[in-house]
Amino acid sequence: MNSARRIAPGLGLALAVAAVGMPGIAQPQAVVVGDYFVKNNSGSALRCTFRRGREGEWQPYVTLPPAEEFAVRQFDDNERLYFFCSAPMRRAVFRLQAGERYSLLAREDGEVRLFRIDPGAE
Repeated sequence: MNSARRIAPGLGLALAVAAVGMPGIAQPQAVVVGDYFVKNNSGSALRCTFRRGREGEWQPYVTLPPAEEFAVRQFDDNERLYFFCSAPMRRAVFRLQAGERYSLLAREDGEVRLFRIDPGAE
């Protein structure tokens, strides 16, 4: 069973607008603790996969269109999630931290890299 889900581009904005009008709701970029999030800001569709733990089985590749988000629910507190995308992504397996938000960005040379988004940075 593939527990990855893609969020429609307009849905995030709609949820953010709704959250602003509700007292006690976190800022629009708030991250639900226990989830893994990677947004494709590279401008290209990417083929990506993940596995749970070092010995886990790689899941089938999914196509992640530009501006869409890859999200996976965490099964337990000790879980480690590994993420990989094929070229033009930098050839590396990335260990994602639960509750963190990541972005896929293209460099000037065309290579795509994964970056952790720091919500405190301006």
